[in-house]
Formats: sequence, C-alpha cells, structure tokens
Amino acid sequence: MTYDNNDPWQKKRREDPPNLDEIFEGLNLSFLQGNYGFFFFPLLVLLVALVLWIVSGFYIVKPAQEAIVLRFGKYFDSYGPGLHWIARGIDNKYIVNTSRIYAYNYSDQMLTEDENYVKAAITVFYRIDSPKDYLFNVRDPEDTLFDAVHSALRQTIGHTDLEEVLTSGKEVVRSQTAKLLNEVLDSYGTGIEVTDVKLQEATVPQSVIAA
Repeated sequence: MTYDNNDPWQKKRREDPPNLDEIFEGLNLSFLQGNYGFFFFPLLVLLVALVLWIVSGFYIVKPAQEAIVLRFGKYFDSYGPGLHWIARGIDNKYIVNTSRIYAYNYSDQMLTEDENYVKAAITVFYRIDSPKDYLFNVRDPEDTLFDAVHSALRQTIGHTDLEEVLTSGKEVVRSQTAKLLNEVLDSYGTGIEVTDVKLQEATVPQSVIAA
C-alpha cells in the first residue's frame, strides 16, 4: 500500500492522538504561573475561613432555655428553643435555663412583734423568670435575692406574735414572706421569681428558754 505525502487525510490518520494529561498539566502550570494563580490561593483561604466562620455561628437552644444575644456588647434579642445563628466576633450569646428550680436556705434568730426571740429557718425556691433582666439589670441578682430573704423574713416575723409563729401562724409567715420577696425582686428588676417558700423551723432558742 502506497502513501501519498500530499494527501492531507493520510497525514491526519498517521498523527498520534493528543495526550490529554499533558494538555491539562500545561494549562494548570500556565494558570499557576500567570496572574490568576496569584489571586487563587488567597481567595481559597478566605473562602475556607468564611465557611468555618459561618458554621461556627450555629448553636442550639434546648427546651426550657432562652438565649440572650448581644451585638457589639449591647442587648440585641432573645431566642427560644431551636437552631439559631450568631455572627462570631460581632455577637455574643448567653443561654439561660428558665425552668430549673434553685433553692436557698436561711436561718437566724429574730425578734417577734411581742418582743420574743424565735429561731426561724426557711428554704426559698426560685427560678430565672427573665434572663435579660437577670443578666443585665442588677450586678448580682442572687446577692439581691439573699438580702431580700433576710429582710422579708425578719419583717414578717417582726409583725407576728411568738405563739402564732410557733403554731397557727406558720402558713401566714410562709405566704407573706414569699409575697414580700417577689415584690422586692420585681422592684429591682432582678429577673428572679420566687416559686415557693417553706418554713422549715420555728422554735424558741435554747438560750431564751433557759433565761
């Protein structure tokens, strides 16, 4: 079989097919050595950083919780249970449990209305009713609660005779103390709600009995 060197179709059949790997390698090298390669890697780094920043901002608020979000250090909004997002570096979040019941025990000797000493002990049960107020209205809301407990119990006992404190007046002491507590806490905007007060003890001190 003879070949005609002037026949273009025969020349095309004798040529080897192009090597695709070499072509792509050449393109990549040209890309990286050119101006595009100068911008490619910084853009890639920025893109990865942006994705990580977005992902890191997602958080979950569980049932019976509330999230308080600050933007540039100031209150921005409150969010209930569910999936939420904040802008890291711009926003900060505080997640507060609004259903958990805390307990505070207090006991002391105090003077009754008929000028007798009684030893009284109570347990105060409370929860965080308003996370926003709890976090930002008062410097230390729990210290305010403890001071209010001392004051409210002394005021209630101070308006009750010793016999009533020891017998039929225990329920009055309990309910009146709880009422006074919530009034004080509300007036200061502590974000704390007293859910119950239990009078654990009401006795005459041994030193008074001996006297």
